[in-house]
Amino acid sequence: MRWSRVIGLMVLVVGSAVGAYLGLRTPEGIHATASAQWSPDFGGPAGAIDGDPNSEWQTPNHETGWLEITIEPPVAMNHLRVLNGHNRQYNDRAIRSATIEVYNDGELARSFDPEWTEINPSPEWIEFDLGLDEVDRIRVVVNAFHSEGAALAELQWD
Repeated sequence: MRWSRVIGLMVLVVGSAVGAYLGLRTPEGIHATASAQWSPDFGGPAGAIDGDPNSEWQTPNHETGWLEITIEPPVAMNHLRVLNGHNRQYNDRAIRSATIEVYNDGELARSFDPEWTEINPSPEWIEFDLGLDEVDRIRVVVNAFHSEGAALAELQWD
């Protein structure tokens, strides 16, 4: 009876450790999360990393917010390119100013504060030089927006 308790306790401890690891680890791949989005069906965070400049992450009306990209396993990143949004249906959303943070091996490595003076129906890419070896997270914090709210069309890197 004593051995069965010891074995049962060992199974419980190992099971708890495995469960904690699986529950707390970052899943493999590239994932986008955000503070919020314009609606449940539109403007989600994945729109900023899907390779389509016509899809966008959009904040709810009259709100700032943040977008976070996690990358597992980490990647080398020489350049980060940002394409501001504009909500092509109404041309009424764009980021006015943001803070972009790039994390290398879990530590803040670069920070940029781009500004856009207007909503541009044909936005142009802004490129930042990085030269980092193990980028695992990119965070975009919207400090101010134009008109109805913020929109970010794409983030790309190489």
